[in-house]
Order: sequence, then structure tokens, then C-alpha cells
Amino acid sequence: MAQTDSYLLALYDISGIQEYIFATNRMKENVGASRIVGDLMRSQLIEVLKEHESIKVNWRINTQIELFSNSKLKAEVVFIGGGNALLIYRDHNLCQEVFKEISIKLIEKSYTLTLVAETLEFSYDKTMSYYPLYQELQDKLARKKEEMVRPKPFGALPISAQEHFGGFPITYKDNRSTIQALKEQATESIELEDIIDPPPKKRWAVQINDLKKSPGDDSYIAVIHIDGNGMGEQMKRKLQNLDKKGLSFAEQVKGHRELSLQISQGYKELVQNVMKTISFEKDILPIRPLIMDGDDLTFLCRAEWALPLVVEILKRMESYSGDLSLSACAGIAYVHGHFPFDIAYEIAEKCCKEAKKKRSQNEGQGSYVDFQLVRGSDVTARDVSGRSTNPNNAVLGRNRPYRVSEHEKTGVNTLIECITRLNEKGTETEISRTKQKLMHQAYLKGTEDAIKAANDLLESRGIGDFKKPRPWLDAFELADYYEKYLFESRVVQQ
Repeated sequence: MAQTDSYLLALYDISGIQEYIFATNRMKENVGASRIVGDLMRSQLIEVLKEHESIKVNWRINTQIELFSNSKLKAEVVFIGGGNALLIYRDHNLCQEVFKEISIKLIEKSYTLTLVAETLEFSYDKTMSYYPLYQELQDKLARKKEEMVRPKPFGALPISAQEHFGGFPITYKDNRSTIQALKEQATESIELEDIIDPPPKKRWAVQINDLKKSPGDDSYIAVIHIDGNGMGEQMKRKLQNLDKKGLSFAEQVKGHRELSLQISQGYKELVQNVMKTISFEKDILPIRPLIMDGDDLTFLCRAEWALPLVVEILKRMESYSGDLSLSACAGIAYVHGHFPFDIAYEIAEKCCKEAKKKRSQNEGQGSYVDFQLVRGSDVTARDVSGRSTNPNNAVLGRNRPYRVSEHEKTGVNTLIECITRLNEKGTETEISRTKQKLMHQAYLKGTEDAIKAANDLLESRGIGDFKKPRPWLDAFELADYYEKYLFESRVVQQ
């Protein structure tokens, strides 16, 4: 063992996760890619560490930091979360060896993912501050990721056929490259776990038809991206407070471990609990979680489930009680099942950013959701800017992003009320599809005169619903993509 008087704080990060997962339009391969990514740090890194002696890996069970008090330990895992891992090494040579071995595992399992790592050497003193050290390490890793050129495997040669996605040479049956074949094999592996456990006696969707309301048709699905609000700033304040309390270095590291565990477990358990309350009779839920990295969640689902699912998750997050706030914002991309997943994810991510922008305009309060309905194969729909720039948006029926709150009069509840009103059937106040289409076309023209003329006509026929400015345009878009009874104690209609 190469013993030194100094330690190494090492931070590992898997780069290119989103690109890797969505680099195919076969959902089965998306699923396999998700499982590979989840397994790399959660299991593969632990396997590599266990091949060496005197490394503490059970960071979840015992939160006490033992490395500084136990001279026999060569290294210790501080935490592992999603595509990140933080370790402390006493043995510098071991640090290099572990990085080499996990990098090889990464290539064998994924073929294209890149492992980025940075270390920071420090001399241990129990009175020293932990957070400045960790922040310096984070900054070093961020700079390295910005400056590095990610290596890519060789593409197809002029004499070989190439795959449609990525341009890699076809090496397997069904016109697939090694990359996509590894993903499909991961889907069928019983050794790999899903990133989120499904409800008891249920399974997540694997095929695109599992997500559709009517299998075989070209119905819509949803890509959802949820990201926590201000989690980095919260973590920074908590870690700085640990130092101000006069805790020892080891106790500060222990506090970081506990906070990281609370984030990863808090979000995961909250989402799993929401999924358990869904009322659905079939074994396969039309949902597929793909990314769960701390406070970052991405999943696919049936289009009609997207908004009620997101609203329920965000409301549960707002009511969460713990050392850290678990509130979040969300973006939803409604697309056809054949629509390119990478672009759909990009749209969902941009919608989430618009939601966060609206939150920042409200002094960083509340949780917001934004969405985009992509018509046909219009890839220009990835431009989701301009949500709040038009002062007439409220009049013209476009209010997104929406705040998720029980007491918000102009929030998502108002949108849901409008959708529910449009979907009323078999009542005296039912608004026929013909009359809805008339009003919808008026809103699409985008002028107050057109809206007023259509409203006057409908009001003369006893329909005055559209007289008061409400988010009718957004409601018209989602009227066919909202399941009102998703969480009610009865079987959802098929």
C-alpha cells in the first residue's frame, strides 16, 4: 500500500447521459440505456471497489466517516447518486487504479459513455472546513468537462453499412450497432434493476405500444422532465452551516453524506408513492422512468397521464417536510409515438427551463409546469420561448407556465377546470365539439376582435363560458390529453 500523509477527495461524473439514452427511437433501447446508466455507479463501481481490500462501501447503512479514525482503511465512499460518486482515498495509487477499472467497465457496458473524474489532495486536520474543499473540487470537474473533447468510437467505414441513429457500423441483426445491441441486452437482463421500483404487482412499460391509449395507432405520448428548485444553493447553505456549527471535518463530511442520501431517497420515495396511488387495472403501467439523478427525473408516459401525474408529484414535493425543500419545476413534451425521442427530450427540458424562469420572476417561490404540444412531425416546436413576453397572453388564452398550488387562482387548477369543462358529456351545459372548434379557431387567430366575435355568437346561443379571460387556448390543446380520474379509487376507463 502506498501510504502518504495526504488524502485525495475524488469526484466521478458520467458525461453524456441524456444523449446516450435518447440516441435511438426504439423505446426498448432507451430502457436498456437507462438501466445501464443506473447500474454503472450503483453496482459496477461498488464491484470494482470490492475487488480491493479495506474500502468502506456501505455508505447508506452507516453514515459515520471511518477513514480518518481507522488507519487500516484505504478509501471510503462518501456518496453515490445517479451519475456521480464522491470518494476519499488514503492510498493515491488505489485512486488511479479504481478510475482505470471503472472506465473499462464503462466502455464494456455502454461503448460510448465517458467517465470524467477530478481529485483534490488535502492534508487532514479535524478542525478544517469541508465545504471550500468540496466546492474547489466541483469547480475543477466543471472546468474539465467544459474543456474536454469527448472521445467517440469509430464510425462506419465506406465499405460497411451504418445505423440510422448515430451513423455507427451495423454489427448485429436487425440493422443495429454494438451500442444499441448492448442497450437491448440490458433491457432483458434480470441482473439490472429499474431506476425506480414499480408499484407492487405492476411493471413499467417496455414497448412504445405500452404507452399508447390504443396500441397500434399513432396516438400521443408524453416526455416529462422534472428538475429540483435551487437544490445546489440549498446544499451549499447546509454545508456552510455545518462548518459554522464548529463540527469536525469528519462530521461535516458525514453531514454531506446524509444530505445527499436525503435528496436521492426523498425524491425517489416520493415519486414511487405517487405511482402507487394510480388507479389502473392492467399489469403494465403506461409509464417508463428513464433518468433519476438526485433531483433530476425524466420519464415517458401515456399523454393523458402527463399533466395529472406531474401536478400530483409537484404538489407532494411542495408539502414534503425535511431538512431540504424538494420542490421542483417540470416540462412536458406531447409528441406522436414515432417522434424522435432526443428532440422530444430537448423540448421537455426547455419547457422545464421556462417553468424555472417563471419561478424566478416570482421571487423563487412555488413550483411551475410548462408544456408543448407538437403537431405532427414539426421539429421547429423545440423553440419554446416567448411564453410570458406577450402581455395579452391571459386574454388570448395562453397562460403557461402554470404555478402548481392549491390556492393559486390563476395556476394549473384553473387550467384543469377549463379542460374539465370542455370534456363535460351528457349534461345540459355540455359544449359541443363544433362550438368548441369555433372558439378554438378564434383563439388561434390571436386577436381580441376574433375572440370577441366568436364569444358573442356563442353567448347568443347560451354559452357564456368564454366571456371571462381564462386559459382556454391551452385547455383546447390538452382537452384530448387529460385523464381526470387517474388517482380516483376506480378503474380508469380504457
